[in-house]
Amino acid sequence: YMTFNEGFDKNAFSVVLTPKDTVEGFYKGYKAFWGKEPGDKKLNAVYIGKSSLVCKYEPENDYLEFTKYVVLNTMMKIFENAGYYFLHASCVEKDGKAYAFSGKKGAGKTATMINMLANKYNMLTNDKLAVRLDENGNPVCVGFPTTIGIRMTKKWCSQERNKPIVATIKQKHPEILTAADSSDLSSEEKKFFFEPRVITKSFDTGITHTARLVKIINTNFDPNASKFETVKDDLRELILDQNEEAVSIEKPYINEIEFKPFELETDKIVDAMADLDNYKVYQGVGMDEDFIDVLDN
Repeated sequence: YMTFNEGFDKNAFSVVLTPKDTVEGFYKGYKAFWGKEPGDKKLNAVYIGKSSLVCKYEPENDYLEFTKYVVLNTMMKIFENAGYYFLHASCVEKDGKAYAFSGKKGAGKTATMINMLANKYNMLTNDKLAVRLDENGNPVCVGFPTTIGIRMTKKWCSQERNKPIVATIKQKHPEILTAADSSDLSSEEKKFFFEPRVITKSFDTGITHTARLVKIINTNFDPNASKFETVKDDLRELILDQNEEAVSIEKPYINEIEFKPFELETDKIVDAMADLDNYKVYQGVGMDEDFIDVLDN
């Protein structure tokens, strides 16, 4: 049983996780939704009430994954209703400053983040970044670290910067590296997913939950690139294009939760992010020092 939201709404909002055989009468007055979570073999039920969400799971399903997914989506919906703007980006932190890496699918958001972890930056998020303005109008971000997908290709495994994580995976999941050694795993379907702390511990760094956003990098990653290019840019269009609803359209039940809505000052938040020292970066493998110079300067 988890209670959220006392700071966001006058009514506390709760998430109740319960086994399948709970008395059905408990759900009277609730609106029911059925949805298949990633990796599930059978459907799970989600019941929406006035101040709570009840999840009824099938015992043979992955309870932990189901729990994390529902709680994460619920928390992001709460943040969205509290006036946070969501950006599709990975993000790292160092010395209280956050650097977001946004871009189209396959642009290198995860690869860039892992590169930064190898250089002792802390992880803030790998996929969704919540941004609001502080009392001085500066953008502040909150991260929601989720499982991190890595394409375990031979080339990726052989790169020096990735050796720490390869060693960790070899110890805990040897079958993944065996697969990486024997086939081309560059397609989207062949990503392998790891918990954030598996990644950060591999690089002896940590996870930061909130920091002031100082730069947004529009990543254009090409592993075969031979030179590094940087263009200072107004990324307003990218920011608007990469804006994400907190909850995936595949999870409509979360959007049925009735919150007391907060005003989302989208224009002000976007303008504040666009006014940062933003860059479009074209990069490839082996360009660590050049990239870190961009962040440091």
